[in-house]
Amino acid sequence: MKPFRFVPAICVAAVCALALTGCGKKQTTILVFHADSLNLPFGALAEAYQRDNPDVVVRRETGGSLMMARNVAELGRYCDILAVSDYRILDNLVIPEHADWQLLFSSNEMVVAYTGMSRGGGDIGPDNWYEVLLRPDVQYAHSDPNLDPSGLRAHLCWKLSSFHYKDAFEGDLYEALRDGCDPRNIRPDANQILPLLESVGGVDYLFTYRSVAEQHHLQYIRLPEEVNLGNPAMAEQYGLAEIEVTDIKGKVTRWQGAPIAYGLTVPNCSRAPEAAIRFIEFIISDEGKEILRQMHHPLIDPPLRKGTNIPATLLAITVLEEGQPR
Repeated sequence: MKPFRFVPAICVAAVCALALTGCGKKQTTILVFHADSLNLPFGALAEAYQRDNPDVVVRRETGGSLMMARNVAELGRYCDILAVSDYRILDNLVIPEHADWQLLFSSNEMVVAYTGMSRGGGDIGPDNWYEVLLRPDVQYAHSDPNLDPSGLRAHLCWKLSSFHYKDAFEGDLYEALRDGCDPRNIRPDANQILPLLESVGGVDYLFTYRSVAEQHHLQYIRLPEEVNLGNPAMAEQYGLAEIEVTDIKGKVTRWQGAPIAYGLTVPNCSRAPEAAIRFIEFIISDEGKEILRQMHHPLIDPPLRKGTNIPATLLAITVLEEGQPR
């Protein structure tokens, strides 16, 4: 009987790693910070990309877009790609100190999502949604406007609703909706509210993006275009609404309503910028755009670019945002 031969586990792991990366090719890890509403789409994009590029590992951290941007701009954390649900966050917090450019690659619209368990679900519609939400026995929710644009946009929708329904509602509809939302129903991001919406005895309604409602197979009410922040042609109308936001340092800033547009960039702190740019190329490729469509996430097609020092490989597949210097 031959003596048992011990093979250290680290050697086995090394052999496995070599096989997985293809004849010893070194793996590159890219870290993506992204908006919580991109969780499922970016998960699908990362899986597809890694399948064809086994030498790349895509790690993701998700949360409210304001918090994700502050991780880079204020807390000094590194990432290779930063993708947020409001491109103005990058303009205000990240560019030009922490990045030079960004791409506007996706849009969306705000809806009121609910389930078959929601109180008033049999009565609610696009013309009376606010009446149902303001019933004493109804609970509704949104993400924290100080951390997440989804919550900020919920308040902007309420502001715009106070204009749109001024002849149908007596009083200030914005104040009524703001005061009627239980503070316990406000969470850092929508991913933390979804379990409450989908559980017995939880909240009845959630202000969120249409893409999120469709990805999670929720019922939803589409809001009027004058309210839902989804129509680029109504930018002037949306700009009538303003909301104050307080950052982690207590600084108060005002945000105007605007058509929803997601932005992404490669921050200067990136440890693998070339790999990050290749992943972005995939996101806005035909295959990447098809994945986003399948995940019910609207596109800005072709993507808009703004800023300086934009990688040459992205110039040919994007267009200049209106008003940007050539």
